Amino acid sequence: MLKIAVSEVFGKKVLVIVEQDGIGSAFSPRGNARFKASNGFWLRSQTLPEPSDRGLFVRGTNRSADEKIIEVPKGEWLDLLRVAVREMNALDEKLEKDTIKISGKVEIIE
Repeated sequence: MLKIAVSEVFGKKVLVIVEQDGIGSAFSPRGNARFKASNGFWLRSQTLPEPSDRGLFVRGTNRSADEKIIEVPKGEWLDLLRVAVREMNALDEKLEKDTIKISGKVEIIE
């Protein structure tokens, strides 16, 4: 799950990541550090939150930068980000529902 707060400060849109389930290879529902949405916009956990032309670097190895406030680039960037986050979260929910949860004693047959 990825949650991003967007606000306006002194006439500029800014964002901050308020929730992110994993970093690095544990970031995306597909088990890698990058998620690419249907619109081509990507989300990637590498080092620290930072915008790119067609994507957003989210929280990564530099944990001291987790709360970094980012100025939102102009144009359609924010709309592309919205689509990417919603798609990734929807996939995450679907995979979670499809996962069979087993509790108690488990026998492994090989």
